[in-house]
Amino acid sequence: MKLFLARHGESIWNAEGRYQGRQDPPLSERGVAQARLLAAQLQTNRIDAIVSSPLQRSLETARICAETLGPRVVADANLTEISHGQWEGELLADVAQRWPHLLAQWRNAPAEVRFPDGESLYDVNARLAAFLSAAPEYGKRLLAVTHDVIIRLAMLWASGKPVSTFNEVHSDNAALSEFELDGAALSGVALNVTKHLGQLRGSAVPQAL
Repeated sequence: MKLFLARHGESIWNAEGRYQGRQDPPLSERGVAQARLLAAQLQTNRIDAIVSSPLQRSLETARICAETLGPRVVADANLTEISHGQWEGELLADVAQRWPHLLAQWRNAPAEVRFPDGESLYDVNARLAAFLSAAPEYGKRLLAVTHDVIIRLAMLWASGKPVSTFNEVHSDNAALSEFELDGAALSGVALNVTKHLGQLRGSAVPQAL
């Protein structure tokens, strides 16, 4: 089957440089515009179904895509972003002051980190596995709108790289990644495609990732 993974458009907390995790900020104006460009990019593809993380930054992005593509949006909790625990709502600069050693570990050895009162990458990888196992039930050409960590782990899965290499891959807001899914085998076709975003790609503020 064909699986398109799209990261949600920029949220207001992305723009502020805050950790989000399970918190639920909406899209920024820039994020809404990015979602519309993502929908236009997908218009040339037949999409049988659209599934989204239940968090509103993903749902908003998915619903904008659905207005163009047709299928209704179904929420799937397995696509939810990693829980950043006590970091959620904190600015990147404040995390650097309060948890300097853990932030350094997150940058240098991410597979060894469990966020305070939150999740580890292995927890999210298990949810990704559950999603991929059930994905064929949605149809042969599926769009899933989700989050940074889910998409980066899918990239590693497709390339056969371990979770320890997490920081070697990147996912932009409203970027599109295309995969082929055959049973448990995931292969990448095009990863982190951003050409459709033009000048709306990225932001001047470093995101809290």
